[in-house]
Amino acid sequence: MYVRSLVAFTAASFLHAATPHAADLPVDEIIPPSSTIPDSAGIIALWGEIGFQVTDDDDFENDFLGGIGGDLRYVINGNPIAVQVELGGQFMGDFDPGDDQDLSHLYATGHIFRRNPQSAFGALVSYAATTAVDDGGDDWVGHALLGLEGALFRDGRIYSGQIGVVSGVAGESDDKWDYFGFLRGIARIYRSDTSELEFDLSIGIGDGDVSPAWFGRFTAEYERQFAGSAWSWAVGYEGFYMYEDASGDSSKDYSNHMARLTFSRHFGAQTLYEQAMHGANTFDTPDFALPYGIIDDL
Repeated sequence: MYVRSLVAFTAASFLHAATPHAADLPVDEIIPPSSTIPDSAGIIALWGEIGFQVTDDDDFENDFLGGIGGDLRYVINGNPIAVQVELGGQFMGDFDPGDDQDLSHLYATGHIFRRNPQSAFGALVSYAATTAVDDGGDDWVGHALLGLEGALFRDGRIYSGQIGVVSGVAGESDDKWDYFGFLRGIARIYRSDTSELEFDLSIGIGDGDVSPAWFGRFTAEYERQFAGSAWSWAVGYEGFYMYEDASGDSSKDYSNHMARLTFSRHFGAQTLYEQAMHGANTFDTPDFALPYGIIDDL
């Protein structure tokens, strides 16, 4: 019942995004001028999700999943260098009380980048601690991420991307990735300064805990700001797939599909579009909680 309700709400919200609204402004009226760049800006986001997983691995069950999480982003805008920090975490578990398959994930990230009216370019470094999904225990593993990032601002659309490498730096060697390279692309479309449609695709490939592996993650999300408020809500879909290319019949794959509902509080920037161009939503941390945690048992 809850799954059907959340899926129905998600579908209705995407239809809402595709329908014209009286409050929508022409693109040339929503672009915030450079003079509106705040000295600092921030976002606090809290979300919940529900969905299911499918796998051919005996260490997992085809099961329904639920999760909660949140993050804090804060940026200080210098002239012309901006520095942003992020702290976040999430928890995900199945609904089978007899078979504990939980995942906990905490991370901290720093960004440094240069802004101008048409673009932003910089670098990011991140560290994440994750409980490997393993029925036999809750071993923590640590992964370090180093990458480059850039964004282009084009008439009511923002295109951004990240490229980098991740290395397992803490925990048992057979519980974490040796390394993987990743590529991420994001497209944001603005019907008005207070509504946003976002598509996000990440691909990673490298040396898993015991053999080569690769994964893909795709999200589609619609976000809208409450009228006259610093709060916004968002609904979205997340799809994830990972494959480990072990020898013989031991090769395994894993996928899940989740619907997510998010509430965010914005500081400094007045609208979603200004937050993305000049605030704390120009860049964020790639969500690699699943590849960090799943690799142990796949």
